[in-house]
Amino acid sequence: MENLTCDCFFITHHTIGDVNLTGPDFLARKDQIVAVLQDELAHADMDRLARRRAQKRTL
Repeated sequence: MENLTCDCFFITHHTIGDVNLTGPDFLARKDQIVAVLQDELAHADMDRLARRRAQKRTL
């Protein structure tokens, strides 16, 4: 994502760190989006996320 240079509408169905990153003007917000994602990855409880992922049922 850090290397994307196209302006687009960023869409996610999840909030990340209590922030909804969906919206237009990706390039204007790219630094914020990347920072939030990096922070979430650095501080995520991977065991908890794995348990939640295992409980999900998808087609």
